[in-house]
Amino acid sequence: MTSAGMGRRIDELGRVVLPAEVRRTLGLAAGDELLVRVEGRSIVLTAREASCVFCDSAEATEDVLGRLVCATCLEHVRSGRTDGELVDPVARDLERGSDL
Repeated sequence: MTSAGMGRRIDELGRVVLPAEVRRTLGLAAGDELLVRVEGRSIVLTAREASCVFCDSAEATEDVLGRLVCATCLEHVRSGRTDGELVDPVARDLERGSDL
């Protein structure tokens, strides 16, 4: 679905409402996370897939205090490992090009 005809205004808090048709098409729901980046004069929103906050794996994740953690990283955390195998989520997001 591509359309240049869906204009939306930015409110006083800087928010923009995504049209229901766009949300339905992309399977987005309240609380889903979007990555925001700028390309030239365009704002690009990308639906973020549910993945581990440490290693970005989408396999066998479970909710831990509101964050998804994969089974491997959860085992690392539970065992108290500090060998550096877990990925810093801030560094990962910066590598992807998302602004914090």
